[in-house]
Amino acid sequence: MNCRRCSDQIAQLYQNIITNYGKNTAWYQANMNNSNISGQLAVIKMLMKRELFACKTNFFRSCNETKLLAYYQHIDQYAAFPELQGENYVAWKAQADKTKLLLGNILTERSNFFKHYLTAIRNLQEFNAKISHKMRISS
Repeated sequence: MNCRRCSDQIAQLYQNIITNYGKNTAWYQANMNNSNISGQLAVIKMLMKRELFACKTNFFRSCNETKLLAYYQHIDQYAAFPELQGENYVAWKAQADKTKLLLGNILTERSNFFKHYLTAIRNLQEFNAKISHKMRISS
């Protein structure tokens, strides 16, 4: 078995675990109030972090819109599971939002497509509005 095929099988196994034991699954709904699932949550967190790293690596290997959207989809799926971050969720989410913005800007600079510039501008405006709103609330 070659390395690529083995890597694909591992990625498929990881995705299967994330899909079947993630936030919106029957397993999680049935067990979310069980304090004994911390071990399972740790495995899910590790797998989601690994998949997030893989998505980011794939984006940098071939910087294109499809790879960026795959990263966005995974980070949004991960962010929808704040239990995995615990008390660090707010800081983690802020960093995740910054990373999404940065990767979108990298795509824009590398592709030089007008539609990517429009998207980058819109995303930056939304990001700044969210930051301004948070600053008003905290003051």
